[in-house]
Amino acid sequence: MNNSTFLHTKVITPPNIQKSLKHVPLRYVTFASRFILYISGMPKTLRLFARYLGAGTFSTLVHFMLFACLLPYQGPAFSTLYAGVAGALTAYYLSRHWVFAQRRCATSRFVITVASQLCSNIFIVAVLTKWGMHPYLAQMTATATVTVQGFTINHFWVFKHDM
Repeated sequence: MNNSTFLHTKVITPPNIQKSLKHVPLRYVTFASRFILYISGMPKTLRLFARYLGAGTFSTLVHFMLFACLLPYQGPAFSTLYAGVAGALTAYYLSRHWVFAQRRCATSRFVITVASQLCSNIFIVAVLTKWGMHPYLAQMTATATVTVQGFTINHFWVFKHDM
């Protein structure tokens, strides 16, 4: 499809908005239509985020339980590494089969995402504990940070975005 064909195709816009946008050039109508469709899809994104948080809560419980068991023997950095791998495997299974079930999954992208999250988590825990923060508080801080990072990357890159 060349650019002129794209500009002259009918844009999916609600009728009341089409009438109010008659005097606006078509390229802006296309942008406005896409923006409106994106905004109308926000409740779907919020439901998806709620599922992601549910799966993340379970994965985090797996992570924290293993972290607590390993902390006396391995120290904070290695404990969060091993626990993070277990949490990542749990997160992959839940994301693949429940959160983003209707989307195709790029497994290699998921592995890259998990690796970046794990590195971020280890870095945050190591730095915060070095600065004197209690390991459990450091782990909770890292978890909050990595949750936002993970949802953003999974939603827009790992699992094909369907909006």
